[in-house]
Amino acid sequence: MRGMFVDTPAKINLILNITGKREDGYHTLESVMQTVSLYDRVLIRPAKESGLTLGCNLPWLPRDRRNLA
Repeated sequence: MRGMFVDTPAKINLILNITGKREDGYHTLESVMQTVSLYDRVLIRPAKESGLTLGCNLPWLPRDRRNLA
């Protein structure tokens, strides 16, 4: 199955203020960010079924809905 790799840059939050809470439970934020020279390499390819599948070589990283990436 063909796919493509995408490099996604990392960032550091220099300022991160929680400014409120939305009706859906998420928070509104105010932030100042700076990218750094680190990145994740993400492989995107068609799935056999509809939906999204997350794979990772880090055994401690959640591969279900707990992973907000």
